[in-house]
Amino acid sequence: MQQDTTKTSPTVTVLMSAYGVDAFLHQAVESVLCQDYEDFEFLIIDDASPQDIATELKCYGDLRMKIVRNEYNLGLTRSLNKGLQMACGRYIARMDADDISLPQRLKIQVNYMEKHPEIGLLGGQADCIDGDGNIVFQERHPTDELLLRWLLLFINPFWHSSIMLRASVLKLIGGYNNCVRYAQDYDLWHRLAPHTRFAQLCEPVILYRIQGKSITSSCGREQEAIALNIIRNALQILKCNDMVDDDIRGVREILINLPACHANEKSIKIMCSSIGMFAKFHKLTFDHELAIKNYAKKKMHVFLRNNQISLDKSKDSGI
Repeated sequence: MQQDTTKTSPTVTVLMSAYGVDAFLHQAVESVLCQDYEDFEFLIIDDASPQDIATELKCYGDLRMKIVRNEYNLGLTRSLNKGLQMACGRYIARMDADDISLPQRLKIQVNYMEKHPEIGLLGGQADCIDGDGNIVFQERHPTDELLLRWLLLFINPFWHSSIMLRASVLKLIGGYNNCVRYAQDYDLWHRLAPHTRFAQLCEPVILYRIQGKSITSSCGREQEAIALNIIRNALQILKCNDMVDDDIRGVREILINLPACHANEKSIKIMCSSIGMFAKFHKLTFDHELAIKNYAKKKMHVFLRNNQISLDKSKDSGI
């Protein structure tokens, strides 16, 4: 159905960068165009795809959709920044070309942002799907802001394609860092952290596609190296200067529940120490610090059990 969008300043800009045309792209596009909320523009950056995306998507005939083609491949970070410069919305809703936005996503997120003007970054939960659209597992990230900020020291607690951002806050920091090729979202959250409040919805807003061709899968080593650099810089602010990369990897394994390659008793003690440093830096109350410790303790026990590591090794961890 063709929409009549004469309004020059939509409330939301849905921003997607795409390379190539496949069934996943069509599903992603349709999930945006079929939102219950209608006051948006859908800005798609065609990153010099072999097929012209505008031609392929012409069949939808929806005037809310604007497709801009790069003359040559810029990569995700620069394409997103190009889109941000063109965006007209007060809010920026990120969308990946192989994920699916649930029908009420924009309505839920806009309502939340309108009621909470102090929030600059709003995430949501995700149900993870395979290539056929079957739900593989349901991932639920924390919703408490202080816990999210502590987790951000080591891992990314937000799904990039679930995020809604306040455009004014993005403008303040200049958008994504063009020098960061991968983990650009993780870098952005860290740069946003001093300037705005974070929030995370308890309900799912997207279906997140797990597939071998994703950036996370194909460029894992380079992405991890960038993430480690971001983490080291964040830990230095807290004066946690005694962690080497393998220590950081160990804590990440515990929090993400990965196979134990670097995690050991020292990792658990370091994780606990980071909570204390974080609590001191942010002047947390006892109850807030305890809540983070309890979360870390649960993660630790799940990790130890799944890796068949004796719980006795953690008895003096301090958690």
